[in-house]
Amino acid sequence: MSMLHVGIDPAKTKCVARVVDQSGQSRGQTIAFKPDRPGVEGLIARVQKIDPEAKSHFFIESSGINWYAPAALLQEQGHPVSFINPSCTKAQRNISSRYAKSDAKDAEAIARAPFNMGDRALHPADIPEGPRLNLRLLCRHRHMLQGDATAIKMRVIAWLGLSLPGLTQIIGTDLSALDRELIVRYPVAAKLLRSGKKRLRDLLERVDEDALDDADIEALFDMARKAYSPRDFDDKLMARQFKLEFQRLALIEKQIKELDKEIANLLPECDPEGFARTIPGFGAVVAPIMVAEAGTDVSRFASAPKFAGWTGVVGRAAGSNGKQKDGLPMTKAGRSIVKWALYMAANAAVMHDPETRAFYDRLRAKDKHHNAALGAVANKLARIYWAVMTEQRPFKQRSPADPDDAQKGLDAT
Repeated sequence: MSMLHVGIDPAKTKCVARVVDQSGQSRGQTIAFKPDRPGVEGLIARVQKIDPEAKSHFFIESSGINWYAPAALLQEQGHPVSFINPSCTKAQRNISSRYAKSDAKDAEAIARAPFNMGDRALHPADIPEGPRLNLRLLCRHRHMLQGDATAIKMRVIAWLGLSLPGLTQIIGTDLSALDRELIVRYPVAAKLLRSGKKRLRDLLERVDEDALDDADIEALFDMARKAYSPRDFDDKLMARQFKLEFQRLALIEKQIKELDKEIANLLPECDPEGFARTIPGFGAVVAPIMVAEAGTDVSRFASAPKFAGWTGVVGRAAGSNGKQKDGLPMTKAGRSIVKWALYMAANAAVMHDPETRAFYDRLRAKDKHHNAALGAVANKLARIYWAVMTEQRPFKQRSPADPDDAQKGLDAT
């Protein structure tokens, strides 16, 4: 039986579809439809009219959230749906018409992309609903807010390089409650010197007496004496800027705590047995992200390596003349939030789980860079997640007999 590829370029109000047959020939005209039930039913009817005997496979570009409604409705109607990464669409469009772009050309490029992608393009779309969809939205919102908080901290630290150079080497970069009050009270080195040690100790007694010892206080004033201070630096204006940033940061941190409560309440509905939390490094932040993004039914992935490839925590593949290059950086493929979560889990597992630490140390002993070793741990954790969810049992750490098996993460499967 023949097969029709239907490429869909999704949009908020009007989606565009093009149909390509197995020989690569375009069939019919461009189909415009609304991303609602009547619109999708009309799309299906027009595709079937092109060739009533053919099977249809729908391919949708996975950009933004506009794909959700047409993909869910098509899947609801029993039609196979797969996602195509926008980068693949762009590469395919450049083959046919490098300097022309339109919704119709994008839709046709989406329909043709599977010819070059092979079996990867036929991977069934994962369309979460109910509690898992809610969990995904909450986790992505939290991740976005966490990025905003990090950006504020980086901005403040950059400013401190001018107003209080060397301060973060003494107090660190966590920007605790004391750190924030200290920075707002003494935004420039000159003001810290003018205020004196007595006022600084009064501040410590009021906020956190044990935060800084005498040696830290001496280091602060030594830093202030040696620091270059720009001429006529307005400490009041600088204090105002710091205060505004810390107010925004406090609001974001409050919102993150509220989201954490919602996420903690929703996670048991998506992972009733709590299997994800049994994996090393999968704490209150990482476990919900993995459950929300990958789900607890990972049967759509044929093996642990394929699942790890989906997460993106795998090295790039490159080779020539029959030789494969090793030690390449991580691929840019995969969802950024999933890669971030697995790296956070890897870092936590290395610090707190003895077995994972031993695996990491073996890689470092083989002259692997810290980042490469951490990437291998992240890959291993991805494989463990697939194994745990496939077998539906809690993770139980086991030491591999062969260190090489550990390096490949095969003990997780």
